[in-house]
Amino acid sequence: MSTWSTDHKICNTCDSRHITKQATDWCSECEQAFCNECKDYHAFSRLSKNHTTIPISDFLSLEPSFSAISSVCAEHTDIYQIFCPQHDKLLCLKCLPKHDDCKGIIPLSEITKTVKTSTNFQETQHGFTDIIENITKIQNELKLSLEKTNDEEKILMSDIGTMRKKIDDHLDQLEDNLRKDLTKETAESRKAIEVLLQTLDSRKSETVKHLQQMKDLETHASEFQTFLGLRQLSFAMESTESFVQSVAKDGNLEIDAFSLNFDEKINESVSNIQQFGIVQVQKKACHLALCRQKDKQAQLVGMGPPLIKSINDIELKLVQTIDTRCNQIGGCEILPDGKMKSNTYCLDITCINSNNKLVISHGFGSEEIDIVDISKPQEEQKPITTCTENACHGLAYINNSILCYINQEGIKKISLDNNKVSTIVKADLSFGYITVFNNKLYYTDRDKNVVTCCDMAGQILWTFTDKTVLKNPLGISVDVRGFVYVVCYQLNTVVILSPDGQDKRVLLTNIDGLKSPRVLHYDKLKDRLLVVNQSTNAFLFDISAKQ
Repeated sequence: MSTWSTDHKICNTCDSRHITKQATDWCSECEQAFCNECKDYHAFSRLSKNHTTIPISDFLSLEPSFSAISSVCAEHTDIYQIFCPQHDKLLCLKCLPKHDDCKGIIPLSEITKTVKTSTNFQETQHGFTDIIENITKIQNELKLSLEKTNDEEKILMSDIGTMRKKIDDHLDQLEDNLRKDLTKETAESRKAIEVLLQTLDSRKSETVKHLQQMKDLETHASEFQTFLGLRQLSFAMESTESFVQSVAKDGNLEIDAFSLNFDEKINESVSNIQQFGIVQVQKKACHLALCRQKDKQAQLVGMGPPLIKSINDIELKLVQTIDTRCNQIGGCEILPDGKMKSNTYCLDITCINSNNKLVISHGFGSEEIDIVDISKPQEEQKPITTCTENACHGLAYINNSILCYINQEGIKKISLDNNKVSTIVKADLSFGYITVFNNKLYYTDRDKNVVTCCDMAGQILWTFTDKTVLKNPLGISVDVRGFVYVVCYQLNTVVILSPDGQDKRVLLTNIDGLKSPRVLHYDKLKDRLLVVNQSTNAFLFDISAKQ
C-alpha cells in the first residue's frame, strides 16, 4: 500500500523527495496528488499516460468515504485493472490466474468510461429521489392520521359520556376503566406513529445525503471513483427502498382507526353489565401511490450477479471451509460488517440491526432469551434477559421486535419498545427455526417434517412436506429472490424451495461435507450462504447462476 504523505494538499512525488509543493491534481488510479510539474511527468509515463486526473479541489470536495476508496488490490498491492462478473469482484493482474475459468472478464476501462451515463447510475440517482418522495408521502399521511386519531378520540369520549348518563352510579368504575383503555390504545397508536415518523426522518436525511453524494460524484469524481462509489450507493439505495416499501407494502399504509362497541345489555339491565364497552382498533389500508424502481439484477456489466430466475438456475461455489472447533452449535449469523458468529450450547442467535447486539435463545430447559452487547469485553457483558412461558427455540428480528419460536405455543412477537408480547402463530410446534423476508414468516417443524410460510398475521400461505427430501428440517433462511433454503439434519442435505413452495431441489449433500447440519444463514450483502454442521465444520458458499 501507499507509504507517501496522507496530506492530499501536498504533492506526493515531491514529498517522497522531501520537497514540499502544493498539489494541483489527483489521480485516483495511482492514488497520488501531483503538482503541475509532476503531473506532466505522470502524463508522459508509459504506465500512467492513459490515467485521468481531476483537480485536487474536486477530489477534496468528495465525501471522505469516497475519497478513501482504494483502487489497489489489498492482497497484491497492485492497481485493479479487471472485473470478474461471475464473482462480482475487482481484480489486479496477479489475481487473474485464480479466475482462469471465469467467463465474461472485462477490463475496468471498458466499464468505467460510461458509468456516469449508464442506466444504473441514472436509476440509482432517481431511486434516491423517489425514496425521498415516498417518505414525504408517508409522513404526510401519518400526520393526518395523528389528527384523525385525536378527533376520533374526542368524539368517542363524548359518546362515552352520553352513554354514561343512562346508567347507574355503580358503573363509574367501568367507565373509568374504559376511558383508560381508550387513552392507552390511542397513546400507543400515537407513539408508534411518532417512532415511525422519527425513523422516516432519519432515513430521509440519509437519502438526501446520498442523493447529494451522487451529485458530487457526477460533478467532481473521476469515472473510476464514480464506479467505485456507485457500488456503495447502490447497496444503500436498495436497502432504504426495501425499508420504505416495507412501511407501505404495495402502496398501502396501515393506520389505526378507533371505534367503540358498547355492551348490548346496557339498555336492558344496568345491574348485569360487567364492562362499559370495548375499544376497537381497526387497521385500515390507506393507499399511497409510491414510486418504485424496477427490480433489477444488473443494468451494467459489473453492477451485480447474473440473473437467476428459478431454483434450477442456482449454483453454489465453495468459498471457505471453516473449522469451528466447537460441538453442539445451535445458531449462526453473519453480521453486517461481515463477521461470522456462532454459539455453542444455545438454540439460536440473531442480530439486532447492528454489529453490536445479539439475541440468544437456550431451548429446552430454559425459558430465557438473552440480549448481549458483544462490542464489550466478555467480562463486561451483562445480558438483558426476557422470559417466555415455555422453551424458546428459533429467533428472528424485524421492526424492533424479536420473533420467538416457542415450544407447544407457536410463534410470538416481543416488542423491544415496551416488551409487549403478541401471538402471530398459535400452534403446537415441537422444535424448529424461523426467518422473515418481505413481510412473510417462514418456519420449520422438525417432528412433523414440514416447512410453513405465513403472513405476519399468521395466515398460512403454503406448506411443504416431502419425506423423500425433507426429514428433520431445522435451520431456514430466505435469499433476496425469495428462494427458501432448509437444512435437513437427518438426510445431511440442504434443500431449496421455490418462493411459492411448489418446487424443490436438493442443493447440498454429505458429498459437500454436510454431516448432521444444524443451521444456515444467508448473507444478502454478498449473496452467500453459510451452512454449519452441528460440530466441527462450517461452509461458506457463493450463490451464482449456472453457466
